Amino acid sequence: MTGFVWVTGLVRLMSDASTALYIILPLMAILVVIWNIVQYFHADDHEKANFKKNIKYTVIALIVGMTANGFINLLLGYFPS
Repeated sequence: MTGFVWVTGLVRLMSDASTALYIILPLMAILVVIWNIVQYFHADDHEKANFKKNIKYTVIALIVGMTANGFINLLLGYFPS
């Protein structure tokens, strides 16, 4: 049984990293969206479309990241910790 001790440690590490990502991903997305909003207000008309697109892509990336993180957390739930 001692041969599988590293699996338990790896599962705990992945679980802790997943928990950290639940905090880091939204905070980073909020910072990027705020930055793009500030840039949007200072941009010309033809540049505003790019900042709108960047905001949309940031929100989509947040949704994909949180979904992937939830899926990994779901898979980790099947391993004993």
